[in-house]
Amino acid sequence: MDSKEEIARLDQSMFLWLHYCERLMIFKAREGHCIIPKDYPDTPLRQWLAQQQEFINLYSTNQSIELRSVQLKVLHAMGVHGSKRHTALPQLSSRMLKRKCPSRKKDKKRCH
Repeated sequence: MDSKEEIARLDQSMFLWLHYCERLMIFKAREGHCIIPKDYPDTPLRQWLAQQQEFINLYSTNQSIELRSVQLKVLHAMGVHGSKRHTALPQLSSRMLKRKCPSRKKDKKRCH
């Protein structure tokens, strides 16, 4: 893939991620939390949040994920933690947030 195409793909991916962050922030402003109930009508937002929570769970157990460190920091700042399925797993700590993730140029690799 051409580097311009790769950058365009990454930019589009980040734009979509930020779009869902904005929708989650609107939900949080209205509800006061980031816990979306199963019967909430915005299914894409629910699914996106579940995926982000799964990434946090994987990251908290030192597994590779497809998020940049800045994305983890944003989720953490918004109050998003791992999914309820994994309540025994630790929440994202400041130590975990300091681990290095690939830069934009090396984004084909995953955080670990």
